[in-house]
Amino acid sequence: MFTLASSQRPATVTRTTGVTLVHAQEWRSSRFPRGRLWMGLLLLAIGAGWQPAPPPVQAPQPSGSPDSKTPQPEDVGATKIQVPAPAELKKAEGLIREVLSAEFAAAKTPAQKQALAARLIALALETEDDPAARFMLGMLARDLAAEAGDLTAAWEAIQVLEKHFLVEGPKLKAELFERLLKETRAAGPSEATLTFVEGALVAAREAALSGKTECVSRLISAVQTISKRIEVAPIRQEISQHIKAIETLAASWKRFLEAKNRLELAAAESQAHTTVGLWLCLIQGDWPIGLKHLSASDQPSLAALAAQELKYEQLGGDPLPLAEGWFQEVERLEFPFRQAALLRARAHFESAGAADPELLKRWQPRLDLALQAELALYPFQYGVVTQGNVASLEAGVQVVGRGAMPGLVDGVIPPIVGAQGMAVAPWPCEWTVVLRETYRLREIRLKLPDPGKFVQFFVLSTSPDGRNFFVLADHSKVPSAGWQRFIFLARPVKAIRIQGISHTGDQNFYVSELEAYCTAPAPWVIRGTATSPQLLRPRRGPRPGLPVRGNEAPASRVSPPSAPVNPN
Repeated sequence: MFTLASSQRPATVTRTTGVTLVHAQEWRSSRFPRGRLWMGLLLLAIGAGWQPAPPPVQAPQPSGSPDSKTPQPEDVGATKIQVPAPAELKKAEGLIREVLSAEFAAAKTPAQKQALAARLIALALETEDDPAARFMLGMLARDLAAEAGDLTAAWEAIQVLEKHFLVEGPKLKAELFERLLKETRAAGPSEATLTFVEGALVAAREAALSGKTECVSRLISAVQTISKRIEVAPIRQEISQHIKAIETLAASWKRFLEAKNRLELAAAESQAHTTVGLWLCLIQGDWPIGLKHLSASDQPSLAALAAQELKYEQLGGDPLPLAEGWFQEVERLEFPFRQAALLRARAHFESAGAADPELLKRWQPRLDLALQAELALYPFQYGVVTQGNVASLEAGVQVVGRGAMPGLVDGVIPPIVGAQGMAVAPWPCEWTVVLRETYRLREIRLKLPDPGKFVQFFVLSTSPDGRNFFVLADHSKVPSAGWQRFIFLARPVKAIRIQGISHTGDQNFYVSELEAYCTAPAPWVIRGTATSPQLLRPRRGPRPGLPVRGNEAPASRVSPPSAPVNPN
């Protein structure tokens, strides 16, 4: 799994996962009118001896394409209704299965189930005046996608249900991952396994934020079960860190609920006001109500800051003191409140519109911390996703370091050791590859001189903002040669740094090539928020294929990636 060619650059094989939702316009222009009308017309057609034609054979399309109907964040505010009664749902399911009997009967293979799930999602999006039919179309699509092992389509089906119905999203997702656990046979750090882990952790965090503790436990259990299949200790350690952070978040919600109940009995209990106010402001983002609780806090600094905030909301004024106040509070707050407090401070600073270079210089370290905080809140959900190697001159990267060696990213791997096509410098040395975008990476590859008499030692780090770096692989004491392949949970990366420590037979340190690849896009990826900096707003684009290399070289040892979430 972790071996690559040591002497030749293996051919790239692109693979594409997932399915495409059929565009709503295609259904309008084909055989399915809207709502109850299409059901009635189809039944009349069936009574006359008509059978649905098999779907046309088409090449798989990227689910992230502009033509897809994946629900977007702006859909959240849509009006929701109660789930129809069980009798209505049973009747709707029977009608759907009768109308599409031929297609259900033909859906035997995973690909056929994926295609049918996509059709059902498209129909659910189009069915506007038959709630029971819409709900069952979404549920059937979720179950079919789960049977096919297609997490993306199943998640999208749940998003449709969450958009239109008053459903327990965390419960639907817990059921999904438990079912996928039975269907998934992938082992090791494969794309399917890591995507499962990332999705389940995102769902568990959502469940913790909404107080669905049972769902949190079920999702964490699913993650822990599949984590046992990953025989790479650093990845398992990273998963454990994320689980610990989610468990801490769930415990904070429990304390919030207890404090809220205490306030119903003793409205003046200042400690309870602190707990409720912190949760409402810094977790749920409900500042108007949360600030009123914090103004009655038992912590004088928080109470004073909340009073300032309330006054600012009413009368306006200079936001810089508020930014300073929240930055000071960060030093006193615990996880999971620090990140949102940093973001609040940054928002106040940006609203001040300060153009003073000296002021910006003084504040830059704090702004960097705020950026790190935002990424820590959504470690798997930021970053541009594109196909192919993003760490190349063709992809628009820059190399910073001694000699600014273009051979590091020129795509040329020389057959012999030499300066041509390589990055070479006396050790210790350091090169930083600055990517054109902040990408959502899952894999980095490094080509060192081929295995032989001598070996090299190095440290590989990544940065989400180009300034703050986190160690991905510490090979300062690990003899290394040939291809080095590092697979990790998805993370936003703006820059990659190589620190050449030493070479056992030469005064120089050599690297033939650096490559970096994105993970496939997922429906939980954030496509931009009001507070996210421009460089972090992911773009919608085609689903990438993850290049697969041959297994020709000795396996490289993977060192622990540094998880951006710090539960301590």
